[in-house]
Amino acid sequence: MKKKVVSIMMTAALAVGMLAGCGNSDSGSSNAASGNDSKSTSEAGSTSASASNAAEEEEITTTLTVWSPSEDQASDSGEWLQTMCNQFAEEHPSWHITFDYGVCAESDAKDTVTQDVEGAADVYMFANDNLTSLIAANGISKLGGQTVEEVKENNSQAIVDSVSVDGDIYGVPFTTNTWFMYYDKSAFTEDEVKNLDTMIAKDKISFPITNSWYIASFYVANGCTLFGEDGTDEAAGVDFEGDKAKAVTDYLVDLVNNPNFVSDADGSGLSGLRDGSVKAMFSGSWDASAVKEALGDNYGVVQLPTITINGEEKFTGTVGDIGTSSFYPPHHMTMGEGGAVYTDNPLLNKIIRSMRDWGRDCVCASGQDNLCGHRFDRQYGELPLGYDHKYVYSHFGYNLKATDLQAAIGCAQIEKFPSFVEKRRHNFERLHKALEGLEDRLILPEAAPNSRPSWFGFLITCKEGTDRNKVVQYVESRGVQTRMLFAGNLIKHPCFDEMRAEGKGYRVVGDLTNTDRIMRDTFWVGVYPGMNDEMIDYMAKTIREALDEQ
Repeated sequence: MKKKVVSIMMTAALAVGMLAGCGNSDSGSSNAASGNDSKSTSEAGSTSASASNAAEEEEITTTLTVWSPSEDQASDSGEWLQTMCNQFAEEHPSWHITFDYGVCAESDAKDTVTQDVEGAADVYMFANDNLTSLIAANGISKLGGQTVEEVKENNSQAIVDSVSVDGDIYGVPFTTNTWFMYYDKSAFTEDEVKNLDTMIAKDKISFPITNSWYIASFYVANGCTLFGEDGTDEAAGVDFEGDKAKAVTDYLVDLVNNPNFVSDADGSGLSGLRDGSVKAMFSGSWDASAVKEALGDNYGVVQLPTITINGEEKFTGTVGDIGTSSFYPPHHMTMGEGGAVYTDNPLLNKIIRSMRDWGRDCVCASGQDNLCGHRFDRQYGELPLGYDHKYVYSHFGYNLKATDLQAAIGCAQIEKFPSFVEKRRHNFERLHKALEGLEDRLILPEAAPNSRPSWFGFLITCKEGTDRNKVVQYVESRGVQTRMLFAGNLIKHPCFDEMRAEGKGYRVVGDLTNTDRIMRDTFWVGVYPGMNDEMIDYMAKTIREALDEQ
């Protein structure tokens, strides 16, 4: 498996050292990995290199696949990437290089490259927090020679460390990936922006509180650690426990409940700066131009302010989960059919909303336009530059919108939901107690530590020597309905027949021993809230009889 020579960003001065070490020595073209948005190919000539350089270099004919974000290849940015590659070629007239350009954002590099390392670009840009994943996938190479020395000479140690692992350098820095606070200078003085508590006592502050990437730094500021004291000890893990963490959590609760606090989700912080409803927001260099446009002469930028926890000032600063519910009739609540997806992560929320709205990239609601401020000035995929962002599709999505009638049913169900939960718990506990003493034949369900579930059903796994099929057939013949846990080994279903025969379409990690066990030995009985104690007792009696029959 070949490794890739990689740069976070290329510069003309460093491109020589970077590109010289990569590429194939044949004239064949490398295929871009799946996930590339667009590609274009150009042959770079050589006109101005010195005779001495030409004499030192052997003849090479090759193709290099180079990826960058679309904006670095756009005409309004001077086709930066193409310009750098052409300049490199001009300085090396003996190297006949065909540059194969592809589009891949820095944040997407890890996923795109690791999906197909062999098919990925020879040179690409990546966000530095992707580095360890790229190394693990063998998708990146160490830099050497003059390039290493120039990286060290032209950057601070902190920047060098951001592209280094165990003393080896894996990329050429281009921009710093840090964040800070933007603020309206007409609302706060230079002294006031030094402390967050002082600011929020005076005016509206927006912070991405639902994004754990940011809020982690609150805990680190109060003595908690991420991967050890210096952030490099993976074995140390995350230490967000004890009184220090509790103090931060209490602080964050108070912060969110402050009437001057605004949760920054889906661009609300930037929108607030534009309309004056927010006076400060936390973000990075990626939002600089938009913030400057919004604030004009009142544009202010400052390092992160301090916070006060238990009377001591600490520095503020800073990943996401998805929940789903099914509204199928037998489930906890129903709207007739369908389901819901929910998240507290702004990015995931954007993706989810896009998926249920045909895959649309735009987050503007009906009747709303240009929330991002870039409706007509960006290029997406292979669409023309300036194509209306409101009608750009970044996913293969669906038209999944609940009707008003379904929503009304859902609202009525929510009102009844507490009683549903309590009845399910009651039915589960009664059935579990009625089946006690059968642990030599059955594995009965147990709640995870520190949990009190609202049970979907009662999951039973037959132990060795107990035939699930016989148990199920017996209880079904006596009016007790059962269901398989169809989340067992899904690849055994007929829909996988063709893929199994061809040996492609999916992959299996491990031997799936427990998955097969569930498929073979597990079944459900219900705890539906409409069942009474007599029904629950009858179910337990019937299951006991089924076991006695074996």
